[in-house]
Amino acid sequence: MIPDRLIRSLLFALVAMLVFTAPGCGKKGPVRPLESPKPPSPAAFVAEQMGESVALFWQIGDKSDGGAQTQGFRIERMTNYSDSDCLDCDDQWRTLAQIDLDYSRVLFRKNNRLAGFDTTVIPGTAYR
Repeated sequence: MIPDRLIRSLLFALVAMLVFTAPGCGKKGPVRPLESPKPPSPAAFVAEQMGESVALFWQIGDKSDGGAQTQGFRIERMTNYSDSDCLDCDDQWRTLAQIDLDYSRVLFRKNNRLAGFDTTVIPGTAYR
């Protein structure tokens, strides 16, 4: 016959093993939370000179690729565009306008097409 002490020890070991291994089962996931999806980039961005102003036209990007809802835009410009050595350097660009789609009064909108104007034009300016 098996002594009671051995049975209790085996039961204790079995319960301890279940308690310490149970939290480890299940689907493994990333250690850090997933990043939020980024909104799509604007499509068909065009700048046209109109007299003393520049008209900026673009479309809200399609979010069907899993991107987030577009809430607004930041229009940036760089003066002395032709003299710049680094067009991708962020320190070359200055914010012209910060636009919230829900509250903007400086923007013309028709469905997903948007238009805005830069009335402080300087020759050799680039926009993004």
